[in-house]
Amino acid sequence: ARLMGDGILAFFGAPVAHEDDPERAVRCALDMIATVEDLGTELRRARDIEFAIRAGVNTGPVVVGTVGSDLMYEYTAMGDAVNIASRMQGAARPGTVLVTAATFRFVAPLFDAIELEPLTVKGRSEPVVAFEISGPKQAPGRTRGLAGLGSAVVGRDKELAALKGVVDMVHAGHGRASCLIGEPGLGKTRLLDELRSRSNGPATTWAEGRCVSYGRSLPYHLVGRLVRSFIGVGPTADDAETRAALRTRVGELLGADAPTAILYLEHLLGLQLAREDLERVTSIDPLFLQGRYAQAMRQLIRASTARGPLALVCDDVHWADSASTELLADLMAIANELPLLVLVACRPDQDAAGWRLVTMARELFGDTLLEIRLQPLSVEESQALIGNLLDVESVPARVTAYILKRAEGNPFYVEEIIRMLIDRGALTSSSSGWTATNQIEEVEIPDTIQGLLLARIDRLPDEPRRLLRVASVIGRRFSLSLLERVVASERPATIGRHLGTLEASGLVRIASIEPEIEYVFQHVLGQEAAYGSLLKQERRRLHTAVADALEATYPERAPSLAPILARHLDEAGEAARAIPYLLEAGAAAAAGFAIQEARDAYDRALAHLDALPMTPERRRQRVEAVIGAVKVGWNFRPWDEEVASLDRVLPLAEELGDLRLLAEAHFWVAYLRRALGETETSSPALRRSLERSAEIGRELGDE
Repeated sequence: ARLMGDGILAFFGAPVAHEDDPERAVRCALDMIATVEDLGTELRRARDIEFAIRAGVNTGPVVVGTVGSDLMYEYTAMGDAVNIASRMQGAARPGTVLVTAATFRFVAPLFDAIELEPLTVKGRSEPVVAFEISGPKQAPGRTRGLAGLGSAVVGRDKELAALKGVVDMVHAGHGRASCLIGEPGLGKTRLLDELRSRSNGPATTWAEGRCVSYGRSLPYHLVGRLVRSFIGVGPTADDAETRAALRTRVGELLGADAPTAILYLEHLLGLQLAREDLERVTSIDPLFLQGRYAQAMRQLIRASTARGPLALVCDDVHWADSASTELLADLMAIANELPLLVLVACRPDQDAAGWRLVTMARELFGDTLLEIRLQPLSVEESQALIGNLLDVESVPARVTAYILKRAEGNPFYVEEIIRMLIDRGALTSSSSGWTATNQIEEVEIPDTIQGLLLARIDRLPDEPRRLLRVASVIGRRFSLSLLERVVASERPATIGRHLGTLEASGLVRIASIEPEIEYVFQHVLGQEAAYGSLLKQERRRLHTAVADALEATYPERAPSLAPILARHLDEAGEAARAIPYLLEAGAAAAAGFAIQEARDAYDRALAHLDALPMTPERRRQRVEAVIGAVKVGWNFRPWDEEVASLDRVLPLAEELGDLRLLAEAHFWVAYLRRALGETETSSPALRRSLERSAEIGRELGDE
C-alpha cells in the first residue's frame, strides 16, 4: 500500500497473490468505510463536521516496483488498471464502494450490488461498467474456480448425519463420545470441520486440539492445545497474551475458585510462574500434580457445561503424547453426566499412545459410542467429487476414468491428481468447461499420495520449492518470523513472493495473523513429502538452523520449548547441545507426571552421553540423567537394572562433590535395594548407601 495525499493506493495480489484477492479488496473497502462511519457519527455529534471516505476497486495487470528491504515491501505501480481504480474512487458517492465489471465478475456471488450507468473514463474510448456494492450477501454463492479447487463434502452424508445426531443428543443434555478412524487422506479433519459448520442449536463451545507429528515427545501438548483453544489463543501466543486470556476466561467461569485452577493451568501450559507460585507447584509430588491438572480441567468443563454444551475435539490423536492421553482418558468419564461431546479422530494405529482414548471411549460409553470407520469413496462418489472440483456438470468420460483408476476412492488423492493434470496442461479450461488435451495420455501419475505430492513439489520453481522444504523442517505449522530467520541463516532471500507462490499452489495457507503471522501446511502429508525429499545431510543442517532460530526468536520461552529444541538438535546430530534440553524436558515432564515422555528424554540424553568423551560437565549430566530416569522409571523397569545404573554413576557423583545430588543417588540405591528384599545385614552395598546418606545429612545439617 502507498499513501497518496489524502488517499491510499492498496494492492491485493502483489507481491503475494491469493486466489480470493478481489474478495479481499472489496471486504477491506467495506470494513474501512464502516469504521470511518463510526468516526463520522461521533464528529457529526460532537463538532458538526461531515466526514466520510469512498473507495474504488479494479482488477487487472499492473507494473509494480519494489522499494525497501526483503522483509518490508513498499510498491509503486503504473498501468491502466490503477488509473481506472482511481476513476472508480473519484466517481463513488461518499460512504460507498464502486467496483468495475472486471472485479465484480469475481465477487458477484458474495456481494449485493447495484449496476450503475456506464462511466466515461478519460483515456478510454469505451465507457466502463461499474457496480456499487451494497454489502455482503446473506447467503453467499460459490466462487470456485481453477485457482481454488474445492468441493462440498461428498459421500459422507451418512457419517455426517450420525455425527449430527450425537451433537443433537448433547444439545439435549446428554454426554456423548465419538471416534472417527480412517487412513490418511480420507477426510477426517474435513468431516469435523463440516460438522461444526452444520451444528446449529444452543450455543456450543468448541475446543479443538490438533496433535503435531512430533507431539509424542511433548508432554501435555494435546491438552495444552485444547486449553488454548478454549480460552481463545493460538499455539504460539506469548506468555502475556495466554495468561491474560486464561485468567479472564477461567475467572468468568469459576469466580472465587479461579486462582487455584489458574495456577495449575498456567503450569500445564508452560507459562513462567512467579517464584512463590513455582515453589508451590513443584513441591507437590508429580502424581498429585497430574491430579491437580485433571481437577482444574474438570472444574472448567463442569462450569462451561453449566452454561451450555461443550465439544472437545481431539484431532490426529495417533500423534498424541502419553501424558495427555492419560489425563483425557481420566476426564472422559464425566461426559456421561454432562452435556459434553468428546470427539476423537485418528488413524487406525493401535500401537499409538493416543489409541487409549479409543479403547477408553469403548469401555465408558458402550453401545452409545459412535465409532465411524471412514472408507474410500465409491466410484459414483468419486465421480461426483471430480465434477465438483472441476466445477462442471459433466467431465469427459476418459478424464474421469483416468482419475478414478488411480485415486482408488481417496478424496485427497482425487484432488491432488486433478491439480497435477491441470498444472501439467493435461486439463485446460475453456468457455464450455474443462477439456482433456493430448498430453493426458502421456502424464505419468505416481501410484501413491506421497509420490503425487513429491511430483507436485518438484514442479514448483526453485526458490519456492526450497522454502517449502525449509518450512517442513520447522513443522506443519510455522511462524513467518521463524521461517525468515532460518532462511536468513542460510542466505539472505526475499520470501514474501515465494510464500505467495506456495499459497497459490494450495500447499500452505495462512493459519493466523495474531499475535504473529503463521502458516500451516494444507495437509500433513504435504509436510511429510517435503521433509522426506530432503537429503539427510541437508535435514541435519536445517534442524540446526531451526534450533538456532528458536533460541534467538523466543529466548524467554526456552524452558517451554525444551522438548522441541531437543528434537531439532537430536535430528541435527548436535548431541552436546541436545543434552541440556533433554534433561530440562525430562525434568519438566516428570514434574507433570508425564512419565513416559520423561523417561524417553532421559534415555535419549544417556544415549548421547555414551557416544561423547567424558568431561566434568558431562559427568554431572550423566548423574542427573540416571537419577532422573530411575525416579520416573522404577515403577515399570526391572529394579536390579535400575540399581546397576545407579551403582555405575555413584563414583562420578562422589567426584562432582555435589552432596545433594550424591545423597539423591544413594537414596534411590537404598530404596530399590530394600524393594528387592535386601537388608543392612545381608547387603554391604545397601549398608554403604545408608551410611553415606547419613554422613551427607550431617554435613549438610539436614538429618
